[in-house]
Amino acid sequence: MKKWILAIICLFYASFSFGRLDGQPEVTVIDKKFFFKLTSVDEFMWYVKQLSQKSDAINAVLEIDIDFAEEFDADSLNDIFPSDRKLSGVFDGQGHTLYNYRSTAVEDAPLFRLIDTSGVVKNLNMVHVGVVDYRPGGIASVNKGLIENCYVEGYVDATHNNDVVGGIVATNAEKGTIRNSSTDVRATSRSYGANVGGIAGCNWGKIQRCFANISLDGGSHSAKVGGISGTNTGLIEMCHTEGIVRSSSHSTKAGGLVGINSGYVLDNYSSALVIMESWGNSAGGIAARNEVQTKSSGVIMNNYIIAPRLNAFALVDTNKSTLQNSYYDATILKPYWSARDVYPAVNKDFDGPSWYYSFSTSQMQSDWFAWTLNTQRGKAENSGRWSRYGGYPIFADSTHLPIQRIIFVGDKLIREQLSSYTGETTIPDSVDVPEGKTFLGWYTKDGVRVTANSHLFEGDTVYAKYGEETDMKWLVCYYNSDMLKTKLGCDSVGTGEAAAYKGETPTLEKTIGYTYTFKGWNLPEKIFMDRMAYALYDSTLNVYTVKICNSPDTAKCNVEQVNAFDSVWVKYGSSTSLYVTYGEWYDQNQNEISMPRNRYVKVISDTVLYQKYELRESSSSSEEAKSSSSVQAKSSSSSSVEKKSSSSSSVEKAKSSSSSSEKHNAIISLTRAHMELSVNSVSRSILVTGAPVGSAYAIFDMQGRVLQKGRVASENFNIAVPWVGGYIVRVGKQTWRIDLK
Repeated sequence: MKKWILAIICLFYASFSFGRLDGQPEVTVIDKKFFFKLTSVDEFMWYVKQLSQKSDAINAVLEIDIDFAEEFDADSLNDIFPSDRKLSGVFDGQGHTLYNYRSTAVEDAPLFRLIDTSGVVKNLNMVHVGVVDYRPGGIASVNKGLIENCYVEGYVDATHNNDVVGGIVATNAEKGTIRNSSTDVRATSRSYGANVGGIAGCNWGKIQRCFANISLDGGSHSAKVGGISGTNTGLIEMCHTEGIVRSSSHSTKAGGLVGINSGYVLDNYSSALVIMESWGNSAGGIAARNEVQTKSSGVIMNNYIIAPRLNAFALVDTNKSTLQNSYYDATILKPYWSARDVYPAVNKDFDGPSWYYSFSTSQMQSDWFAWTLNTQRGKAENSGRWSRYGGYPIFADSTHLPIQRIIFVGDKLIREQLSSYTGETTIPDSVDVPEGKTFLGWYTKDGVRVTANSHLFEGDTVYAKYGEETDMKWLVCYYNSDMLKTKLGCDSVGTGEAAAYKGETPTLEKTIGYTYTFKGWNLPEKIFMDRMAYALYDSTLNVYTVKICNSPDTAKCNVEQVNAFDSVWVKYGSSTSLYVTYGEWYDQNQNEISMPRNRYVKVISDTVLYQKYELRESSSSSEEAKSSSSVQAKSSSSSSVEKKSSSSSSVEKAKSSSSSSEKHNAIISLTRAHMELSVNSVSRSILVTGAPVGSAYAIFDMQGRVLQKGRVASENFNIAVPWVGGYIVRVGKQTWRIDLK
């Protein structure tokens, strides 16, 4: 019987029409379901055509990357893709990418017009997407099914009144779910009343664990613009945004997460810049408006904002419903008018219950704050949603475990300790001991000993054990002092003995600014309890060789050893009767560089800077030789003058040289100068100059995690970062947004 059924199914799948494109795909079986294997552009187009011929329940897997630009332009895609295409089956991209899907259809331009309630799109990447016109979305116009593990990069633009535009879908319907997906999109609205979102224009369903790197512009009257969704009446949870949300037209509603909310916005964070550019607009770091609708009420809870600048209210412009346990960084976010001491969180707060807070950066970059989010300020069970990885809280996953509270009970003192992202318990570094007793360690109520390797859970209680034994063994665990706090190993040490690390000597990678030398561990001389030891380092400022040539004679260059982050002043060379220079400067790889207007160059590596000289067209070969000989003679003369006045300063040399008839042979002077405080990007580094010595500094990624922090030891210093992208830099009380490309 089963064989007959299988035969009938196979005949059914073989009965599909070929359409106007050749090549029906092969069929494979995955999890007891039949899937068409799409291995070419023709097969993909065949599949799309079936979706409009009452065959929308078919399943497909993408076996290759496809670049539509190689086969079609936007107009031909409009003709080939049927407007009534609907997906009720499964489309599995298997991690492959569709490139250059561009459509300017009158309506329903995205890849799928509708993903129905049984439809699934998963594991798909779409890069260089360009969708313009009515109800544009990166993957679909309307989603009633499931979209998961997808990525969209490109732009989507709305051009119709009351239109809906989103990075993944225009509308996520009531039964639709989008999860574990991300976008890197530019979305704009050029018509009245549009909804614009980084994930969805309108959300009636669920958007979970999504990330949006966005450039959104509500450029039309009465638009609703949000980092995740323009309008939300559904659920948005465990999402985060970065980039820019702009309200540039009258009556626009803009928010870092949603424009207008009457649904649930739970456990999210945003570092997006929210910019309000026109009067009559409303904007907030989370949402412009939190409202009560006929069938739903807005609930915004357990979110935080770490935007370095908002031309908007920190959390919500207008709140008419529930706004609870939401936070913003008051250290980074400064008031934009002097009459206020702190940045305003809410503009208009009506009848809804509201509890929101501003904390300092140090408070928010703590395990305590992650635990606060997990437990709604200690008033709820631990949700297990938040962890921390060296900076602001992030979402917990299999490698970043939730922060949990463990209670340590001593003889008289009770301490609350928090677990780390590894799940290991942070044990106390001291304990109260009754007179005449010896501390024997920490134990659970079941008699299990607790060390730095132990994994405990929220609310677990650990008790100090005392006795008279003196021959105890303690566990000392060693950690490097890098950003990850890498665990290097553990050793057993007897009571009163000195700890001796037996592993390889730890190292810290050399940065642009400093070279690090290991010097020991932060441990006492003798061990009387379990310890967590961290590596200590001495730092040495790097010294670089700077060679600057402002003469056509490359042998005449000034060479100096310069400390990292110091600045040198560069003197321009001059044109001569034989050579002409246009002022451009180049590095040792012949790449043109932009010389700062004040001509102070920050030193972060061994550097060669030179001007290019061109031979004047009017010069004949004989004149060239003659002038060249003259130049060499004068260079020799300059050289002899330099020898006689070797004790003179470099500035005096420059003045002496400038009195020569050939000014281009002068050796330039390098003058260190105290710079005003500034932050700039240089290659894979962030360069800080003119910083007040002793002030605090920190650099964060756009998720708010601390990459490096400390005290300013030199007014000019460099912060090396691991990857390109956006960063937030804070020095003292000033904050900058820096983009490395």
